[in-house]
Amino acid sequence: DPEPAGLTLPAGTVITNVRISPQVSEAMLKYVAPVLAGATQSEGQFSLQLDGLRMPLADSKKTDSAGKLTVHSVRVTPGPTTQPFFNLAQQIESLIKRRDPAATREPAKLLSISDQQVSFRVVDGRAYHEAMEFQVGDVILRSQGSVGLADESLALNIQIPIQDAWVAKEPLLAGLKGQSLQVPVTGTLKRPQLDQRAVTSLTTQLLQNAAGQAVGNELNKALDKLFKPKQ
Repeated sequence: DPEPAGLTLPAGTVITNVRISPQVSEAMLKYVAPVLAGATQSEGQFSLQLDGLRMPLADSKKTDSAGKLTVHSVRVTPGPTTQPFFNLAQQIESLIKRRDPAATREPAKLLSISDQQVSFRVVDGRAYHEAMEFQVGDVILRSQGSVGLADESLALNIQIPIQDAWVAKEPLLAGLKGQSLQVPVTGTLKRPQLDQRAVTSLTTQLLQNAAGQAVGNELNKALDKLFKPKQ
């Protein structure tokens, strides 16, 4: 009394070094860290610190909260939900290393998250997170955006930084140094939909740069023949 009844929590640490399991990921972590959704196996620990929380007991989806999720050396084996992120990372890696993306190869087995803090906010029925970094093979990805609490809808942006090591090994990527590919993700946690335009753009740029380099090499050869002193 009086209605509406609600739960209020002060700022502070509420969870410390709890083991991550598929059950824990499915119950809560997937909203703040959607890359953990649907994982068939996982290992690592997490801690949770709140800046405060207000939750109407009649409708927990109207929770208003914020805080920080701390992950400790998490490794995840992909399930149906996380597999598209693995596929994206492998596509990028194939392009960088000049391999056929469609060629048969052993699929990536682990998604890893190094020790980090991820800020989150739960408001208006959605859980928002900022700058969660994870890695598949040699590819680093960063996730930010939101997940719907009721319908599990996704509004994410995946960033893939162009690494200096890639540019050093692949001169055709020189024009992308310091940049990041942006991949919007929609759909739901069970059926994420990745916008492939970033991969298409990278493929096009590599082909254009390769063609430009080939034309430049032929032009240099022609100039050499024209201006090289005759013996």
